[in-house]
Amino acid sequence: AASVATVSGTGKVKTTSNMTFYGAALNITGLSFALAANTSYYFEFDLNHSSTATAAGVWFGATYPAASTITWMVTQMLTAATQSTFYSEGAIFTSAAGATGAVVNGTQPAKLTGSISTLGAGTLQLQVKSELAGGRGIVKAGSGGRIYEE
Repeated sequence: AASVATVSGTGKVKTTSNMTFYGAALNITGLSFALAANTSYYFEFDLNHSSTATAAGVWFGATYPAASTITWMVTQMLTAATQSTFYSEGAIFTSAAGATGAVVNGTQPAKLTGSISTLGAGTLQLQVKSELAGGRGIVKAGSGGRIYEE
């Protein structure tokens, strides 16, 4: 039977206050994991976020070691009755990696799950940005992630 071992424990946003982001990609504090070469991992992140405008979506992405194979999915709640799910193979950010907020400054949950197979060692670093160049949002303190070696 296959076994799953925790590789790097659980990462969390390390600041006690919220982390503000804008239109450019920004590393989410504390949500990075060291990856070994020639290894496969499963990862999941639970993220609470908000946006300053309903028309400004929140995009999640990641940086990772070159020549890695990565597949990930983001599911975000838009309203109590509506959610969006986006899927990506290999792209750091795509137009299909975000969701428009339903309530200005309202806390919305997002779940990001995926897998990565590395050729070289490096770091998986979760990132966030606003869909709009002039947009702004907040990743809420306490958002976190886990990674497991497959």
